[in-house]
Amino acid sequence: MERGGTALGSSCEQLVLDRALGDIGEAAGRDGRIRAARGRLDDRLRILRALVAPRTEHGLIHGELGPDHVLVTEGGEAVLIDIEGLMYFDVEWEHVFLRLRFQERYGALLP
Repeated sequence: MERGGTALGSSCEQLVLDRALGDIGEAAGRDGRIRAARGRLDDRLRILRALVAPRTEHGLIHGELGPDHVLVTEGGEAVLIDIEGLMYFDVEWEHVFLRLRFQERYGALLP
Protein backbone atom coordinates (compact mmCIF):
# COMPACT_ATOMS: atom_id res chain seq x y z
CA MET A 1 0.00 0.00 0.00
CA GLU A 2 2.84 2.39 0.67
CA ARG A 3 3.62 2.33 -3.05
CA GLY A 4 0.10 3.39 -3.97
CA GLY A 5 -1.46 -0.08 -4.15
CA THR A 6 -4.87 -0.89 -2.80
CA ALA A 7 -6.09 -3.58 -0.46
CA LEU A 8 -7.99 -6.58 -1.77
CA GLY A 9 -11.44 -5.97 -0.31
CA SER A 10 -12.87 -3.41 2.03
CA SER A 11 -11.79 -5.24 5.20
CA CYS A 12 -10.32 -8.52 6.39
CA GLU A 13 -13.77 -9.55 7.57
CA GLN A 14 -15.35 -8.83 4.19
CA LEU A 15 -12.57 -10.60 2.31
CA VAL A 16 -13.04 -13.74 4.42
CA LEU A 17 -16.82 -13.60 3.89
CA ASP A 18 -16.41 -13.15 0.14
CA ARG A 19 -14.04 -16.13 -0.03
CA ALA A 20 -16.37 -18.30 2.05
CA LEU A 21 -19.38 -17.40 -0.11
CA GLY A 22 -17.34 -18.22 -3.21
CA ASP A 23 -16.26 -21.56 -1.74
CA ILE A 24 -19.87 -22.45 -0.92
CA GLY A 25 -20.89 -21.50 -4.44
CA GLU A 26 -18.20 -23.71 -5.91
CA ALA A 27 -19.13 -26.62 -3.64
CA ALA A 28 -22.82 -26.16 -4.47
CA GLY A 29 -21.94 -26.76 -8.11
CA ARG A 30 -20.60 -30.19 -7.17
CA ASP A 31 -22.88 -31.38 -4.38
CA GLY A 32 -26.66 -31.34 -4.35
CA ARG A 33 -26.86 -31.27 -0.55
CA ILE A 34 -24.81 -28.09 -0.43
CA ARG A 35 -26.78 -26.66 -3.35
CA ALA A 36 -30.03 -27.31 -1.44
CA ALA A 37 -28.67 -25.62 1.70
CA ARG A 38 -26.80 -22.81 -0.06
CA GLY A 39 -29.24 -20.04 0.81
CA ARG A 40 -29.22 -20.99 4.49
CA LEU A 41 -25.43 -21.30 4.51
CA ASP A 42 -24.96 -17.93 2.81
CA ASP A 43 -27.41 -16.29 5.23
CA ARG A 44 -25.68 -17.82 8.26
CA LEU A 45 -22.28 -16.61 7.09
CA ARG A 46 -23.62 -13.09 6.64
CA ILE A 47 -25.13 -13.17 10.15
CA LEU A 48 -21.83 -14.35 11.63
CA ARG A 49 -19.91 -11.72 9.67
CA ALA A 50 -22.15 -9.00 11.11
CA LEU A 51 -21.14 -10.11 14.62
CA VAL A 52 -17.41 -9.59 13.96
CA ALA A 53 -16.10 -6.21 15.07
CA PRO A 54 -13.48 -4.75 12.72
CA ARG A 55 -9.90 -5.03 13.96
CA THR A 56 -7.86 -1.94 14.58
CA GLU A 57 -4.50 -3.71 14.22
CA HIS A 58 -3.11 -5.93 11.50
CA GLY A 59 0.19 -7.65 10.96
CA LEU A 60 2.23 -9.57 8.44
CA ILE A 61 1.08 -13.19 8.33
CA HIS A 62 2.26 -16.25 6.42
CA GLY A 63 -1.22 -17.57 5.68
CA GLU A 64 -0.51 -21.27 6.26
CA LEU A 65 2.31 -21.34 8.77
CA GLY A 66 3.53 -24.67 10.08
CA PRO A 67 6.77 -26.52 10.74
CA ASP A 68 6.97 -27.51 7.08
CA HIS A 69 7.20 -23.80 6.18
CA VAL A 70 10.19 -23.04 8.40
CA LEU A 71 13.74 -24.10 7.60
CA VAL A 72 16.69 -23.58 9.92
CA THR A 73 20.00 -22.49 8.46
CA GLU A 74 23.33 -23.96 9.56
CA GLY A 75 23.72 -20.81 11.66
CA GLY A 76 20.48 -21.50 13.50
CA GLU A 77 18.39 -18.82 11.78
CA ALA A 78 14.76 -19.60 11.03
CA VAL A 79 13.76 -18.95 7.42
CA LEU A 80 10.17 -18.89 6.17
CA ILE A 81 9.48 -20.65 2.88
CA ASP A 82 6.42 -20.93 0.63
CA ILE A 83 5.45 -17.33 1.25
CA GLU A 84 2.99 -16.91 -1.63
CA GLY A 85 0.19 -16.43 0.92
CA LEU A 86 2.10 -13.72 2.83
CA MET A 87 -0.16 -10.75 3.51
CA TYR A 88 -0.82 -7.85 5.83
CA PHE A 89 -3.98 -9.10 7.52
CA ASP A 90 -5.77 -9.83 10.77
CA VAL A 91 -3.24 -11.87 12.79
CA GLU A 92 -6.03 -14.01 14.22
CA TRP A 93 -6.26 -15.62 10.76
CA GLU A 94 -2.83 -17.19 11.37
CA HIS A 95 -3.69 -18.22 14.93
CA VAL A 96 -6.90 -19.93 13.84
CA PHE A 97 -5.03 -21.81 11.11
CA LEU A 98 -2.38 -22.92 13.63
CA ARG A 99 -5.02 -23.94 16.15
CA LEU A 100 -6.79 -26.07 13.52
CA ARG A 101 -3.52 -27.55 12.32
CA PHE A 102 -1.97 -28.35 15.71
CA GLN A 103 -5.19 -29.00 17.67
CA GLU A 104 -4.30 -30.12 21.22
CA ARG A 105 -0.62 -29.26 20.62
CA TYR A 106 -1.45 -25.60 19.90
CA GLY A 107 -0.84 -24.69 23.56
CA ALA A 108 2.88 -25.39 23.11
CA LEU A 109 3.01 -22.42 20.71
CA LEU A 110 1.74 -19.94 23.29
CA PRO A 111 4.21 -17.77 25.26
